[in-house]
Amino acid sequence: MEPVTILTFEEAEHAQAAIKQLHEAGLHPVIDDESARQKRWLVGERHASYHVQVDKKEHARAEQILDGWGEAHAAILREAIHCPECGSSEIEYPQYNRKFKLEPAVVAMLAAVGLVEKRFYCKHCQYMWPLSEKVDAPRDILGWPRKDARSAPAPAGTPPRS
Repeated sequence: MEPVTILTFEEAEHAQAAIKQLHEAGLHPVIDDESARQKRWLVGERHASYHVQVDKKEHARAEQILDGWGEAHAAILREAIHCPECGSSEIEYPQYNRKFKLEPAVVAMLAAVGLVEKRFYCKHCQYMWPLSEKVDAPRDILGWPRKDARSAPAPAGTPPRS
C-alpha cells in the first residue's frame, strides 16, 4: 500500500468516525497514529496526530466521496485540520523532517528551550503556520507602538495615580 493522507485530526475519535464512514463507502482507509512519535520527539503538545490514509489507487475516489459529504458529514469535516493556504489535509506538526532519526530529536530539543518555533506544515503546498497567531500591538501612523491611556502623561491639575 502506498498511503496518501486525505484527512488529519487532533483527536482519535474524529479519525475513527471518518474511517467508519469511508469504510461504509467501500474504501479501505487506515489511521496513521503519530502521537507516539511526537511524544518520543519530546513534543509537549501533540497536534495533527491522526492521519486518515487510503491507498494511492483509492485517492481519487476518496476525494470524490469527501467532496460529496457536504452537510451529512459536516461535523467530521469541521474537525479535520486543513492548510489555510491550499485547503489540503496533508498536515504535519511540528514541521520536522520525518525521514531522518536524529533531526527530529535535535529540533525538538531546540524547540523545548525556545530557539525553534513549532509550526504546522502542509505537505501539499509547503506552507507553514504557527499554532496560534501572534497579535501585533496597535501602532500609530509612523509604525510606533501606541501607548495606552494608563501610560500617557496625566493632564495638568489631575491628581497622581497610586
